[in-house]
Amino acid sequence: MDVLLSPVLAHPAPPLGELDPGQPFAELFGKLTDYVTFTPINNICGGPAISLPHGMMNAGLPGSVQ
Repeated sequence: MDVLLSPVLAHPAPPLGELDPGQPFAELFGKLTDYVTFTPINNICGGPAISLPHGMMNAGLPGSVQ
């Protein structure tokens, strides 16, 4: 059985307001694609996935793998 293990997010949670939907779409889309770098790959392929906690990140926030 093949397994692909990757982070769910590219970096810890952004500060409040950084992903505010009121900003221009191009700016917001760029920020979102940098933040959720790994999950769209699996979404496009249609493979099964699960997000599991793995411990704390450098910023003291919980991290996860998929």
